[in-house]
Amino acid sequence: ATGSTLNATGTTTLISTGSSGNDVITLAEAGNNFSTVVASGGEITLNDSSSITLGMTTASELSVTANGSIGQSGAVNVTGTTVVNSTASAGNNGITLDRADNQFATVNATGGDVELNASTAIELGTTTAANLTVTAVGNITQVAGTAINATGATVVTSTDQTGNNAITLGESGNEFATVSASGGVV
Repeated sequence: ATGSTLNATGTTTLISTGSSGNDVITLAEAGNNFSTVVASGGEITLNDSSSITLGMTTASELSVTANGSIGQSGAVNVTGTTVVNSTASAGNNGITLDRADNQFATVNATGGDVELNASTAIELGTTTAANLTVTAVGNITQVAGTAINATGATVVTSTDQTGNNAITLGESGNEFATVSASGGVV
């Protein structure tokens, strides 16, 4: 119900088995407080008043906002857009989605230190970070018209050995402090 919040200190499991378009999971109240969330559905929206850990998560779209860090204990597989946003003050606003078995399509991230790892190609959308680390087994690209702003170190690595390892982050609004890139065509 609107205005109601959830407080779960253990693992919260959310599974929607509805047909496409009817498999939405929305727990967007700002006062929610989860520990670990395991979720499977279409569009998944989570809001947490502190830090949140994602367990195994499968979605067509994923949006996570936390007033603390965002981490993971299981693989995250999102076929569409992922939006992760940590609104906490510096020092407690890291986003660490660094498991090698993650699968992302497009990721928009806002937080302190942001670390993303994917077993596939990854496309970055609007991203703001202190330090940004992106590792992918495939191309690392950027959505046209978006901006990446990293005030510290940016490390981008494509580990694909079959030639699908281009790194293209060329939008005019990008602002990087330092960049280290490793891939095929950079």
